[in-house]
Amino acid sequence: VHGQFIRRHVGGGAGIAMFKDIYQSGFLSVLCSVGSKPMALWEPHLPTATATRVHDEDLECSVVEIESASVPNNLITCPPQPSTPPPSHQRFGGGPPRKIHTLGVKLPWFIMVVRGVGGKNFSFEVEVQDDTGTNRRFRAATHTRSSSVRSFTFSFPIHIESNRWNQVELNLSELTEKAFGTGYVETRKIEIHPNCRLHRVYFSELQYSDSQLPKEFRATQSKCSGASTRRGR
Repeated sequence: VHGQFIRRHVGGGAGIAMFKDIYQSGFLSVLCSVGSKPMALWEPHLPTATATRVHDEDLECSVVEIESASVPNNLITCPPQPSTPPPSHQRFGGGPPRKIHTLGVKLPWFIMVVRGVGGKNFSFEVEVQDDTGTNRRFRAATHTRSSSVRSFTFSFPIHIESNRWNQVELNLSELTEKAFGTGYVETRKIEIHPNCRLHRVYFSELQYSDSQLPKEFRATQSKCSGASTRRGR
């Protein structure tokens, strides 16, 4: 499944269930930099940042580069939210709450093929729902010095190299259990902040070795496919 979504009607208005009603197995991609519209499933919030497609010399293909001096105030998020604002009576507490679009991804492995930009700070966040119905967040950042767990957020440091491609892999099921003592149900949202180059962002059913990955996911088998580190090219 590569970035399609389903429109369905919920209650009195239209809602979007991206992947909840799709049979999920194997791999589910939400960003591929060589596609015709790599940001189709993403919403940019980049007041002081740039997001451009550039040519990467190692992969020899186009990738998405996000760069800014301000990491916290700039991000891209998946899935995008409705562009129509709620009626005034809903904004001020009346009427039903505004529908929030979520991913509804059940696959437990989150993988991001990413490269740093000039040694600058970089962070990302994955929001999940656990088996108590609580939304939890996993927040990784190059400028975070140590891991910490709060009621709803697990923050931890991450090292991303700028001179090669990195494959970040999170076992969301294991992290949810270890950090919060609950069970992973689904992923709701992804946020990616500057500074980075992105080739692919996807979910998988299992952790696969390079030889088990589809050809288009292997940096060693084909150009423009990703990296494995795991470290890659």
